[in-house]
Amino acid sequence: MAVYTITLTDPDGDTERVLYDPDISSLTHEDGRSVDLSPVGFVYTDEERAWDAAKVISPDQPGRKTHCVRKLKVSLGFRCNYSCAYCGQASQVGQEEATDLGDVDHFLANLGAWWDGGRDGKGAGTNIQFWGGEPFVYWKKLKPLAEGIKGRWPNAELSVITNGSVLDEERIDWLDRLDFAVAVSHDGPGQSLRGPDPFEDPEKAAAIRALFARLHPKGKVSFNVVLTRDHHSLAMAREWFIKATGEPSVVVGTEELLLPYDPAGLMLSPSTVDEHKQVRLALLGEIMDGSALAVSTVWMKLQDWFNSLAQSRPASTLGQKCGMDREDNIAVDLKGNVYTCQNTGDAAHKIGHVDDVNEVRLTKATHWSLREECRRCPVVQLCKGACMYLEGEYWRRACDNSFTYNVAMLTGALWMITGKIATAIDGPMRRDGA
Repeated sequence: MAVYTITLTDPDGDTERVLYDPDISSLTHEDGRSVDLSPVGFVYTDEERAWDAAKVISPDQPGRKTHCVRKLKVSLGFRCNYSCAYCGQASQVGQEEATDLGDVDHFLANLGAWWDGGRDGKGAGTNIQFWGGEPFVYWKKLKPLAEGIKGRWPNAELSVITNGSVLDEERIDWLDRLDFAVAVSHDGPGQSLRGPDPFEDPEKAAAIRALFARLHPKGKVSFNVVLTRDHHSLAMAREWFIKATGEPSVVVGTEELLLPYDPAGLMLSPSTVDEHKQVRLALLGEIMDGSALAVSTVWMKLQDWFNSLAQSRPASTLGQKCGMDREDNIAVDLKGNVYTCQNTGDAAHKIGHVDDVNEVRLTKATHWSLREECRRCPVVQLCKGACMYLEGEYWRRACDNSFTYNVAMLTGALWMITGKIATAIDGPMRRDGA
């Protein structure tokens, strides 16, 4: 990796240059002085830390999984009551193995045989996520499955992502009783680009608001927004959800600029230099005016980067952004098949079975450090590798989208520290002309 020279320009047009080394998380003036982090509330630490290197996985050096699972992603299937313009799972519909209620019983009966049960044997320290498609399409499986897990492992955290369109009083009561964390996947003012909008149906909208009213005081509900070429204002998205819920403290996060998994995803991605620039400048403007900082995932990302500088975090410690390269994160279906991630269900991504979890091999993933673009990228500490299994044109466009989003984050972070705009970043870039 390389050291990047970043030109910073103040409102009067005066410039200075700083040096950024993402390999060792160093940000200095040209004379070697560290750039002051106090404007964002961070200070450099002199304490030496022993960093653990991330596992560098590839098809030739596949990752493994362990009994000590701390993030368990259970795929109920890929059916959904909506058909959206882009979806990370759309190409998987019909590829997964069919399951029935008997598989729920079998899954529950065998879970304790291959999972250590969390740090206390009762689920502590483990987040168990239930995935579709749309999870509530699988209500007859989801209900006994989650109740069985909560009954035996009461300290496990349960979470689900839903489009919110099939909620009702029974399901809301159930989610509250089992102490679920719920993320409603909805693009706010950009939802029309994606697909049906449950907020346009009075009954569905009332159910989502009832869910929000029940879980918001517990800090257990949020909205997830995906950004696209034509919808990339985080400020507008958050204002939309404030209006929809009537609550200024509504929690809104973003999955960032979409990663394309199908032709529709490519169509909704920026495709020209000007389109990428438009997205980048819009996001930067919202960091500068503070509106984007109210989006939870933006603020967490910026804090993580500030902390990387304060602690001189080596890039060698970085796993993939999604975390599915980790030994203690695993995606399974109700038959116990293990997959690359929760968005994959075809035979090519079936990497083992929980009956022999120690023999699972993550053969369809590539760590960011083995991709040439990532080794030549100034935002790797923020991006952490986009998608670990995409290849070809889908990988190229996913990399472009992640770069655009995270360059905006880097530029915004530098403005927060220095009060100056990064007008040039000089050094090796991901690809020629990129």
